[in-house]
Amino acid sequence: MGVIPWKLRQKTLDLLADESNTVYKDHGGRIRVALAFPNTYFVGMSNLGLQVVYGLLNAREDVVCERVFMPEPEDEPVYASGGGYAL
Repeated sequence: MGVIPWKLRQKTLDLLADESNTVYKDHGGRIRVALAFPNTYFVGMSNLGLQVVYGLLNAREDVVCERVFMPEPEDEPVYASGGGYAL
């Protein structure tokens, strides 16, 4: 597994710190779902359909849902080089 560049890691942590209505659950013994949106974080987070599906899935006790987005254009070279893995 590659090392996440500090700037990219800090950018991701800053985005997460500013979020509201995020669900935090223990993954143990639950169905894990990655809700992938085919655009960047800011476009995906403004999509009401994504928010509804995320909320419905996480409302179930047997499911834990995480969101996944395409990287920002300026971050794509880091991911393409194999140096940008999820946190």
